Order: sequence, then C-alpha cells, then structure tokens
Amino acid sequence: MQHNSPQGPLGAAGAGVPAFAERFMPGADAVRPAGQQGTLFNLAMIRAMVWRQRLILIGIVGAALLAGFVATLLATPLYQAQTKLAVEPSTSVIVEGQDLATPYYSGSFYLEFMRTLTERIQSRTMALRVVDELNLQDNPDIVGNVADATPERRRELAANFLRGGVAAAMINNTQIIEISFTSTDPALSARLANAYAQKVMMDDVDQSIEANSFARQYLEEQIATVRQQLQDAESQAIAYARGNRIIGQPISGGAAAAGESATATASGTAPTLAAGNVIEVNRQLTTARAARIAAEERWRAVANVPATDLPEVQQNGAIQTLRSQLNDRNARLAELRERYRDDYPPVRELLSEIQTINQSITTLSAEIKASIRSQYEIARRQEAALQQELVRASDASLEEQDRRVEFNQIDRQVASLQTQLASLLDRYNQLSAAANLRSSRFSLLDEATVPRVPSSPNLTRNLLIALVLGLALAVALAVLRETLDDRLRSVEDVENKLGLPALGQTPYTPDETIAELENRFSPISEAYASIRASLDYRLGVNNNLVIQFTSTQPGEGKTTSSAAIATKYAAIGRKVLLVDMDLRRPALSGMFDRPRSDVGVVDVLHGRVALENAVFQPGDSNLDVLPVGEIPPFPVEILSSALVYEFLQKARQRYDVIVVDSSPVLGIADAPLLSRFVDAVVMVIEANRAHARETRAAVRRLQDVNATFAGAILTKFRALEAGQAYNYQYRYYSYNRED
Repeated sequence: MQHNSPQGPLGAAGAGVPAFAERFMPGADAVRPAGQQGTLFNLAMIRAMVWRQRLILIGIVGAALLAGFVATLLATPLYQAQTKLAVEPSTSVIVEGQDLATPYYSGSFYLEFMRTLTERIQSRTMALRVVDELNLQDNPDIVGNVADATPERRRELAANFLRGGVAAAMINNTQIIEISFTSTDPALSARLANAYAQKVMMDDVDQSIEANSFARQYLEEQIATVRQQLQDAESQAIAYARGNRIIGQPISGGAAAAGESATATASGTAPTLAAGNVIEVNRQLTTARAARIAAEERWRAVANVPATDLPEVQQNGAIQTLRSQLNDRNARLAELRERYRDDYPPVRELLSEIQTINQSITTLSAEIKASIRSQYEIARRQEAALQQELVRASDASLEEQDRRVEFNQIDRQVASLQTQLASLLDRYNQLSAAANLRSSRFSLLDEATVPRVPSSPNLTRNLLIALVLGLALAVALAVLRETLDDRLRSVEDVENKLGLPALGQTPYTPDETIAELENRFSPISEAYASIRASLDYRLGVNNNLVIQFTSTQPGEGKTTSSAAIATKYAAIGRKVLLVDMDLRRPALSGMFDRPRSDVGVVDVLHGRVALENAVFQPGDSNLDVLPVGEIPPFPVEILSSALVYEFLQKARQRYDVIVVDSSPVLGIADAPLLSRFVDAVVMVIEANRAHARETRAAVRRLQDVNATFAGAILTKFRALEAGQAYNYQYRYYSYNRED
C-alpha cells in the first residue's frame, strides 16, 4: 500500500513523488514523445545496416556469384560472326532524258533510314528470303529432326532459327551497318552472316529495278494495240457464246487481261458452266455420300444403346445441369429422410422435383438420340437428290458440246492474241531490267570470317550481372530485415523511439566485474562515471535520493549498472546504500563475489534484523550493500505494503544516495510497485537486444503508476552495430589511456 506522509522527502502529496521531481517529471523535458525520428537514411544508418546484415549480404552475393560462375560453365558456347555494309542512301541515278541528280536528305532522314534498314534485316521476310536462297529448310542442323513436317512448316522453322540468331546494328556516327549472326557452329555463323549481307545487296538492286522505269514508250504503244485487238476478239467470243447459250470460262479467258500468258489443254476443250456444274455436283455427291455413310454408321452404333448412355447425352450442358440439380435434390432428400418420413411435405416436394428432373433428363436424352436418326435421314435424302441432279447436269453438258465447235475457233484466235501480248510483256520486262542504270546503295566492307573463340558465355559479364542481381536481392532482403527489426542500438534510438532522455551508454565488454568497474581508466568505468555525472545533472545534488534501476527483461545489465553507479557515488565521497530489491532473482551478492547471506532486506523490512547488521561493505567505506538474503515466497505482498516506504524513509536519514536494484518490468508487478516509493527510475536497456515495442510497453507500465523517469542507460553498446566507425568506441572511452 502507498504510504502518505504529510512531511518529508516525498513531499506533502505523497504518492512516491519527491518534492524536487517537477524538474524532470514527464511534461517537462525528461520524457519526450516517442516516435520522433531523425533523418530517414544517412551514412551512419547505411553503415550500420551493412554491418548488421553482413552475413546476409555476403552470403547472397556469394551465392549469386557462384550461380553465375556455374551457369557460365554449364552454358553452351555461342559463336558470333560479323559483316559490315557501307550504306549510301543518296546514290546518283541516271535516267534516260534526265541529268545526273543527287538528292539532298536531312540528318533525321539518315537516322530513320538506318533504323528502318536494321529492322528489315531482322524481319521475317528477310529470313524467309535467306532460307529460300540457301535452301535451309532441308538442313537438319537448323530445323531439327522434322522429316514428317510439311515443307512450309520446315521453312517457318528455318526462318525462326535465323531470326533468333541474326542482329543488325548501326555503328554510331557512321553510315555503316554491322550484321552479326550467333549460333553454336562458328562456320554456320559466318556463312549466314555473309548470306544476309549478300541478300541485302541483291534486294536493293531488285528494288531499284522495280522502282525506276526507263524509255519504254514504244513497247507500251505496241502493247496497247495488241490489247485492243484482244479485247475485240474476246468481245466476239462472248457475243457468240451469248447467242448460242454457251456458258463457261474459255481456255484463254482472263489471262490476257491480267497480263499473263495463256495456256491450252491437250484436248483443246475449254471448261464451261455445264461442265463445271457436273464437276461440282459430282464433288458434292461424293461429300454427301461420305456424310450419309458416317451418319448411318453413327445411327447403327447408337440405335440399340439407351439414350442416357450416349456420349452426346452425357456431354450435353443442359443434361449436366439437370443432373447437378438432381444430385442436389437427392442430397437434400437424404438429409431430410434421416429425420422425417416420406409423408413429410418437404420430402414429398423433393420427391416430386426429383421425378420431374428425371422425366426432363429422359425426354432430353430421347430427343438427342432422335436427332442422330434425323441427321442420318437428312444425309440419305441429300445423297438421293444430288444423284438425280448429277444425271440432269450430265445431259446438259453433252448437249452443250455440240455447240462449241465454232466457238473453239474464235477462242483459238483469242489465245493467239494472248500469246502475242505475253511475248510483248516479256520483252518489255527484259528491256526494263537492262535499262536500269541505278547502282546499289550498299557495298561490302568486311566479310564475315569464322570466329575462333566463342562470344558467349562471357564469364566477366555474367559475374557482373550476378553481382548486380545478388546485390539487389541482398539489399532488398537486408532492408526488409531492418524494417521488421525494431531493436534499440544507440542512444538516438532510445530517445527517438522511447521518448526517454539518454543518460549515456556503456561499451560492450566480455567481462563486466567490480574489478573492471573500479579501474577508473577502463572504458566501462569511464562510461559509468559519465552516466553518474548525467544523473547529477538531471536529479541535482540533493541528498537523500532514492534511485531505482530496472529493465524490460533480465540480463540487460541493471544489476551491473546499479552497482557501478553506487560505486561511482561512493567514490566522490557520498554515503551510498545499494539495496537488492530483486526479490525473485537477486544478483548483487554475486556481483561483489560474496556468498548469499542468510539475512537481508526482507529481514530488515520486517524488523527482524537491524540495517547495520544486514549490510556489507565491498571495500569502500562510503558504500553499504544490502542483499536480499532468503528469497521471500510472496514478493508482491511485501512490495505492496508500507514496509518498503518506511524502510526507505529511515534509510534517507542515514545515506546521501540510495540505489535500488529492482526486478525487470515485463511479466511481473515488482518494479511498478517499487517505483511508487522512489525519487527517480533509471531504465537500463541492452543495445542490440531490447526491442522498442517491448521497452515501450515497460515504460508505459511504469508511467501508468506515475513513475518519475530520470532517463535510460544503454548497455553493451557496439559501435559498428550502431553505424559508428570501427575506432569510435576506442576514441570515445579512451581519451586518458596510454598507448
């Protein structure tokens, strides 16, 4: 219970709040709101993250490099051959009747022209031309073992192979195109690279021939005259055919009009509409007979099969839906029958629905089976109708043949004119090819040679890629781990994440003993001396102070810190009492290498032993240590009573400073109960172990009982873990040390 005293060091208000505590109570500057963060990223944070996650970073990067090295060793070597073409888009063209002309092109035109050229080289059309030129569709090294594939399929496979290996690029600030081909065969790479270059030059010549025309006026007039004569002859033939009702495409019809040479059949008989009808009807009859046979066989196969067993019925969507509904009703019926009889209305309703669904399934199945027979009947009637139509068409074709004798003479005249026109057109094309005087826009600079060393895999490049990817993955994982990790590592973390003022930090040492603390030149002794000075600044130099040391969890250094601060106060001449109030796991006796005493603070609280008979002096006459003695069975009852308050009030009259080592906060109520009777609470936090969330919860528990915080001590500080330089700790704590 809390003891209220009208006078004394606790002040008139009681409640464990000292009269001078208003200087560092929450609401002044002692406890600041948690969550005040500094810069999101800085050099120290990055350095700390790299050090803390060094194993992850090294492991992932090493694994990535190893994977890149293994992948390089296992990869199939590829050989790349290159050839170079010089490009001149503005070549001069000599055209009959014109002067030598050199057109002007802008710089953007050259760039667009070169880009267009590279895309044309890598296009599917160019690949097909190279395939046809080299007959690559029959090369098993390119298309693989596809002997049963069609020629068109093999041609496509060869074109895909070429497109996967060819590459064209413009050399910067030049008018040179580099064509390269990559494959597992060095000789094949060189051959195909040269084939691409040759095809580009040949296509350019072909395009220039098609794009330009030269003096062809005379031949054009002759072609026009013969074309007119041919038109007159065709008109005469059409008039005769119309008058004698001869319908059909003549043997030479349409060829001349399209500019193609006419051909004649060996018999000299042109196909007519009647003859075409016979062929078409016969073809349809064959198709109908095949359809009727298939339908008949299908009907015979299912005639004696129950309708519900037919595949068409089982795969029918509507029947599947009905069966799904039937299964649902049966399931529901089975569920109801477990509790009710068949005369129950819902059961009767389900039985009625099941019967209706079964009838629907039966009806729909019968209709599907009937449709199969209907298909057979329709196919049979179609075959019979086409058979009759074939007889009629054959008779009409025989009658038409008698009227075609004179028509064939007119048709032969048309064929003669078509032959003459075709000859003129061939001569016209030959002259056009010979008259083209335009030079090629491409010239071969370097011919591709057989490469001696593979172009890939490139070990250096692969390792660089693996390094970049490994670093990216490692950094991402490291940042994720850092984001999820809320451990406190520095005094800045304590102040920003907890809102507590930092009294100082102690370096990490393998062995924190009293001998090490008493060595005033040791780093940890210097650290605690600085912390004691910070406590004086925060609490003032008032006598009769009661300072409680606690932590969030065991093992964070609260016992060491309380013993060190008590020793430092005693060293400056102040009378100090160090009390072990951790009634569950006392550790002060072991700290001073003393065996556990039979009497201690519990006996003093109950008045069984005087204070001077229960304490021991570890060496300094200004320091008295009061151990626990026998561990009490009910610590909470002792700390809840007025015994602790009365003991501390009496101790204030004899000692300048009373340092209380209490139990951790989380999990037990000892520390919050004790904090009501002290002047200030010091939170001891172990660096790199204490989590911000747990420590905030511990601080909140103490604040809920109006505990007064003097600040926090960060113990076992590691400079590298906090992002400081490697020699930061040495320089920070070793100013007075000799080399």
